[in-house]
Amino acid sequence: MKIFKKIGVALVALLLFADNASAAVILSKGMVDELAAGKAVVNVVLQAATIAYVDGGAGNDQIHDSASGLAGFHVGDMVTVDGSTSNDGTYEILAVSATDLDVGTGLLTTEAEGDATALASARGQSIADLLKYGVMALYSGARPANPETAEAGTLLLLISESSGAFVGGTDTNGLLFDTVIDGIVYKNASQVWSDACIDTGTITWGRFYANDYTTGADGAEALVRFDFSVATSSSDLNMSTSCVTGNTKTIDEFTITVPVQ
Repeated sequence: MKIFKKIGVALVALLLFADNASAAVILSKGMVDELAAGKAVVNVVLQAATIAYVDGGAGNDQIHDSASGLAGFHVGDMVTVDGSTSNDGTYEILAVSATDLDVGTGLLTTEAEGDATALASARGQSIADLLKYGVMALYSGARPANPETAEAGTLLLLISESSGAFVGGTDTNGLLFDTVIDGIVYKNASQVWSDACIDTGTITWGRFYANDYTTGADGAEALVRFDFSVATSSSDLNMSTSCVTGNTKTIDEFTITVPVQ
């Protein structure tokens, strides 16, 4: 069964009404704080003399490590190169393996390994970065008053990449956003956001969690997550709300809109 869905988030209103039950979509206080004053975080630092650079011609250029030390980097993050002969700079990571980081076409000059090079990867505090490799849970029952309140009702769907098993704190099967156009953050077009119904029931509300996937009450008001309503129409998430155990549902469209005026 397909779910056709768009969710519009007016951040100006949500910043003013965070944790206000009268607002349709409610950001957690932790998410509001990160958007307002969060700092970029360095995720990975690698120093090695085994780094080479490949001009891929019409394809992606690559940062290559003959020692296979690149697996800890993440797609969508930025990597800064320092200490190379001709490729120092900052690039978006398009693909990751233990031996290669793909970056955009025409960015690198072919260069053999040998220089003592440092690679550092960082992640910012944009909406897409805060929610990177997150997961979306859809529940039955009464919606909590705010995202700091523990979940209520029954978990019916845990939307991940291609219905894959998701464990908080790991990238595997987490959800990604990519394209941003006119203040609209779009779901990653190459991902399939789906899950098989965990239980039978009627979906009434949802919570989108950051990668840590920490459930329960947030007494410290530090977790990044947001809540939204779910119904067949006139809701934040419009969909068929009937869930039958084992039936797969797929979210084809998901956008977060930041007002530009």
